[in-house]
Amino acid sequence: MKSIQDMIMGNTISQISPIEDYVQIFFINGGVLNLYNDVTFSHQYQQYSNEKIKDFTITKDMMRIIVNDKKITMSMKEEDYYTAEAFAFCGKNEEWIVG
Repeated sequence: MKSIQDMIMGNTISQISPIEDYVQIFFINGGVLNLYNDVTFSHQYQQYSNEKIKDFTITKDMMRIIVNDKKITMSMKEEDYYTAEAFAFCGKNEEWIVG
């Protein structure tokens, strides 16, 4: 089974959509990453379209996505969870990874 790093690294973001209480990141290959904890963008979220993922890091404390000079971060600390999961990723072949 592939890890979330394997599934996200090198993908290109097609769009980012803030929903009422979470963020959806859509990828050109058809994958979708839902982020349920508070998300911080280093730039306006609209500026991430057509950007290729250069680095993806996930630890017990944070998730970080880097594209060129832009960064998306989300806390993975237990006290920052709003739901049972911090994220859910659905790959292009409907492969799910939840964390």
